[in-house]
Amino acid sequence: MEKIFYISTVAKVGKGNCCVVKDDDFVMAIDITSTEEKESYEIVSPHFREKDGKDCIDILVVSHNDKDHCGGFSTFKEKMDSGDLVIGKIIHQGYDRPKSTN
Repeated sequence: MEKIFYISTVAKVGKGNCCVVKDDDFVMAIDITSTEEKESYEIVSPHFREKDGKDCIDILVVSHNDKDHCGGFSTFKEKMDSGDLVIGKIIHQGYDRPKSTN
């Protein structure tokens, strides 16, 4: 069953938004945001699905480099690098620029 989760937070740098589209075998996160209390990874991770024993997001879309849309990406990258998280595709021109990973 397809579900859409809209997460709106007061982020460290302004009002952040995140949307997760989820089905039994598909997860897409659009923007990631953090709050004073929670990192973006902690906010989005309850919506991950499991694939081959690992957490998985099929598509991660980052609309732009403002921190209330991509803040905390460094944790996602660390989890990918360690093999704990699989992201099928990341859609964002230059998502790995240093200014967008904080």
